[in-house]
Amino acid sequence: MSTIYVPNTGEVYLLEHGLNTDDLTLGLFKNDLSLSHATILGDITAADFTGYAEKTLTSTLWEYSILLNKGHAQYEQQNFIAGTIGTECTVYGVYCYESVGGVLVYAEKFDNYVTVNTTGQVVSYIPVIEASTS
Repeated sequence: MSTIYVPNTGEVYLLEHGLNTDDLTLGLFKNDLSLSHATILGDITAADFTGYAEKTLTSTLWEYSILLNKGHAQYEQQNFIAGTIGTECTVYGVYCYESVGGVLVYAEKFDNYVTVNTTGQVVSYIPVIEASTS
């Protein structure tokens, strides 16, 4: 069987057509899990600090480019803002799933966990998806 090569422009095309079909939902997770290719949405425990709410990523608002020789999709920064703190919440990362079917699109563990323990504290994240073929 011969090898299929997907150029960077093809990567961007695939990202754009994959992300422009349905809105995605972005959230923070509070369980210290080991992410793998087998991770599913049911493995993730959503953050629950006061004021927390998942964010909708509207399918038509992604921006596409070629960055560092990879197809690149990026969304504007999302801010999760804590309300009045009752109990602190440790946040280990972010997850993104398809809003209609509940398919986990990606999850990313932060380099350092964040402890949300202050009223008005902001956890910021810029959603990025890269396609890399070789």
